Amino acid sequence: MLGFVYPSYTFADETDPVEEEDYTEYESEEEDAGSETVSGQAELPAWYPEDVSAFVAFHDDSAPRVVDDADIFSDEDEAQMEQRLCEIRSEIDKDIVIYTDVSLYGMDQSILAADFYDFNGYGCGDDYEGVCLSICMDPNDRGWWAACSGPETMKLYTEDYANDLDDALYEYMAAGDYAGGVKDWIENFRTLYVKGRPFAPDWLPNPGEEPERFHDPSAPRIDDRMGLLTDSELKSLSAQASNIAEKYGTDAVIHINTSLYGMDIAEYSEKYFKYNGYGLGDDYNGILLTMIYRRGDRNSSANISDYMYISGPGPDKLTDVNQERLNGIAENKVRLASTGSEAAGMSYWLSQIDHMERTGRVSRSTGYWIWIVIFSSGCGAIFGAVKLKGAKKRMAVPALKESADAYLVANSLKISGKDRFLNSHTERRYNPVKTTDDSSSSSGRSSGRSSYSSSYSGSSGRTHSGSGRKF
Repeated sequence: MLGFVYPSYTFADETDPVEEEDYTEYESEEEDAGSETVSGQAELPAWYPEDVSAFVAFHDDSAPRVVDDADIFSDEDEAQMEQRLCEIRSEIDKDIVIYTDVSLYGMDQSILAADFYDFNGYGCGDDYEGVCLSICMDPNDRGWWAACSGPETMKLYTEDYANDLDDALYEYMAAGDYAGGVKDWIENFRTLYVKGRPFAPDWLPNPGEEPERFHDPSAPRIDDRMGLLTDSELKSLSAQASNIAEKYGTDAVIHINTSLYGMDIAEYSEKYFKYNGYGLGDDYNGILLTMIYRRGDRNSSANISDYMYISGPGPDKLTDVNQERLNGIAENKVRLASTGSEAAGMSYWLSQIDHMERTGRVSRSTGYWIWIVIFSSGCGAIFGAVKLKGAKKRMAVPALKESADAYLVANSLKISGKDRFLNSHTERRYNPVKTTDDSSSSSGRSSGRSSYSSSYSGSSGRTHSGSGRKF
C-alpha cells in the first residue's frame, strides 16, 4: 500500500521539543490524537482537522489518489490505479480519488467521503472538481459512497447515471473483486467526464462534437459484440449482406450488443450506423437491425430488444407494409428465435430484404397463413352450427295438446302502455373512473437500490452530490 502522509491542521503555536525522559508520555499523547469524537460518538480518523471551523481549503497535487486504509488492494493494483488516476487528471483536469477504511467513525458515509476529499486537498481548479469513492469495509456496515464536488461533476452525476455506475460496481463488490470493481468504476467515471454518459463506446463523439460522415467498406456488416454467432454463421450472414449491397445498393447491417450505453434503442441505432461508416452512396443508404441482449434468460423476450433503423431512402421497395413485416420477422424469427436459432432468423430477415427488392413485397409469415386457415375454418364451423340450429328449431312440430289453450305459453300475453307526465325532467350523468399507471412516469426508470443526493454539505461547508449502496 502506498504510504499517505496525512496533513496536520494544528493551528496552535509550536512547542519546544519534548525532552528524552518525556518521550513515553509524548508518544501516548500522539496515540490519543485520533480519539476525538464527532458529536461525542466515535473516534475521528487521523487526517481529520482538530478545528474544522479554522480549516482553509487548499490543493495538494502530491497527495496519493488511492488511500487504502482497509488494505483491500494489492500493492500492484494500488500502484496501477494511482498511475491511471494521475493520467486522467492530466488528461481532463478532473480529480478521481479512492479511499477505503474499516470504519465510518460515527459519521454517515456521504459525510465521510466528502470530508476526506475536502480536508486532504483534493479537487481541480477553483471549484475543486472531482469525485471521491469512499469504501467502508466494516463487516457490519459494508458499503460505498461517491461524493462529487464542483458544478460540472455534480451536473453530470445524475441519479440515473449514479444508479448505472453503482449497478456495475455492485457486481464486483458483492463478488469480492474489489480491485477489479474500482478499476472498472474509474474508467466508467472517466467516460462520464469525456462522453457525458458512462459506458459510452469509443465511437460515440464527445459532447458538442459532430464529426463528418464517412464510408467504411471494411466495417463488419454483421457486428456481433456479444459473441452470439459462430464463425461459420458470421461468414454466411456477411456474404448475404454483401450480396444485397452489390445487387441493390442498400447497406444491410446487423448489430448485436448487450448494452445501449444509457441511450434508448432508437437513438443508439441511429448513432451506431452514423458514426461507424455505414451506408452506401451520397445518401448513406442502408438498413440496420439492432439486437440488444440484456442479462438474464436469452429465451425470454423481456431480456431482448430489437429495432430496425432506416438510413437515407432505404431499400427501394420498403413500403410501410413491407417495413411492418420486416419488423415482425425481426421479432418472431430473430428475437424469439422461432426458426430454431438467432442466426437462422437473421438469415431469413436478410433473405426477405432480397425478396422484397426482387418482387416488391415481403412474404407473409407461415404462421400468418396457418392462422388464416384456422380462423376461416373456425368461423365457417360456427356459422354452420348456428344456421343448423335455427333450421331445426323452425322445423320442430308442436306436441299434441288436449285443448287449444294448452298451446299458449303461460304469461306470454303482455299489454303495455305509456304514461305522459307534464313538467317532468330526467337527467343522467356519467362519471368516468380515472386510473393511474405508475409505469408512465416521466422518468421511466427505477431509482434502483442506491441512495442518492443531488446536493448536501460536508463538514467543511462545501456542497457535494453523490450516491451509495451497501454490499
